Amino acid sequence: MTLSNGSTLTEVLSVTLLGILIVFSALVILMIVLYLMKLFAPSEEGKKAEKVKETPAPKMTEKPIVNDTDDEELIAVLTAAIAASLQTSAYNLRIKSYKRVPSKNSKRV
Repeated sequence: MTLSNGSTLTEVLSVTLLGILIVFSALVILMIVLYLMKLFAPSEEGKKAEKVKETPAPKMTEKPIVNDTDDEELIAVLTAAIAASLQTSAYNLRIKSYKRVPSKNSKRV
């Protein structure tokens, strides 16, 4: 069966459009199913709110006053030390957290 160029192009375009139509209709159906699941599924926020209501408020205790400027200076020194040991710029580093490790000579209070 031999087809002319015009009818071949028509067949190719119709198959392409049918494929695109199937893909987008499947995506729309998936979107609708996910939306319905969101509506009917129990929300996590409600459970968290219930848990917060059930837990008693913690008692206020005196906490030691932490000087933020000392922490900023400490983070700056830590960043500079790590940058020097890695031989890179301090701008490439970001310290997310740190933990003080007591030395052997220090006494616990």
